[in-house]
Amino acid sequence: MLNDTEFEFESQTHELHDYRNGKERPWREKKEQNTVYAEYLAMLRYLKMSRVSKCADVLRFAITDTGHLKLKQTWFCKSRLCPMCAWRRSMKYAVDTSKIIEEAVKREPKGRWLFLTLTTKNTTNANDLSNEIKSYSVALRKMLRSKPLKDTVLGFSRGIEVTVNKENGTYNQHMHVLLFVKASYFKGGRYISKTEWVQLWRKAMKLDYDPSVDVRAVKGANSDERFKAVLEVAKYPVKSKDYLVRDDKESLDTNLKIVNDLENALHRKRLTAFGGLLKVIQKELNIEEIDSDKADLIATGEEVEKEEETGRELVATWSHTHKNYYY
Repeated sequence: MLNDTEFEFESQTHELHDYRNGKERPWREKKEQNTVYAEYLAMLRYLKMSRVSKCADVLRFAITDTGHLKLKQTWFCKSRLCPMCAWRRSMKYAVDTSKIIEEAVKREPKGRWLFLTLTTKNTTNANDLSNEIKSYSVALRKMLRSKPLKDTVLGFSRGIEVTVNKENGTYNQHMHVLLFVKASYFKGGRYISKTEWVQLWRKAMKLDYDPSVDVRAVKGANSDERFKAVLEVAKYPVKSKDYLVRDDKESLDTNLKIVNDLENALHRKRLTAFGGLLKVIQKELNIEEIDSDKADLIATGEEVEKEEETGRELVATWSHTHKNYYY
């Protein structure tokens, strides 16, 4: 049997099994989703279909002294909607953000954390979705520089997420923001009610209606509570289940439209970012921008540093026939 400190070579099937913290890493699941995504791109005649289809075809791992596998080499397509690359980006962003937050707490130990979810009305097409996402980044900066917040906010981490409503063919774009504020936010008349947050977001976005805003204090000062909020910000920008389910001709047509809309709307968009003190720390720690095409998705940072490589390696290759990795 497998446990969380070893991998197993199955003599009959030679399937790849890569475990970490008691759970198997979803290499097979993400590659299967990647192949469906590549098929959709081919149907839509996207030139990048060829490189997407080759994403993570071959995985070279180092074997550590604890029996874990440590990814050393592969090729990622880095397409925004690729499920494989989205998984790696999400892991890396969560780890990087945790490092930045840990340092921020050391520098401002009395600081407090808020978790915001900022939303606007659903959009119906790629152009409107694209424009709304552009507006989010500008509006957030504008809101945080407004009089009620400019002397209170120390820094932030934000991520934009899009969910798909297949019932009516609309897109719900929203932004998760982990906000680092001075302790004085909760006293001295600086506290901002939910109603006030709604008005601040409405003004920053120049809306003619009251948008949906959810704001919560991150309870407790322990790192576990902060990490839960980090995972929300680090979510995949779009869940693959929203567009990679193949049931019938009608659902295929719907999925193709969704993929095409998202490809156009998310093209060259910066979906994650740091600001204020967190941005300063990001630069000091030399942490790269996760949205960059140059982002390293091999070393995500979740590996245990104390593990030593043994000089042995395992190379797993994807079989398009059997839909699994074999070594």
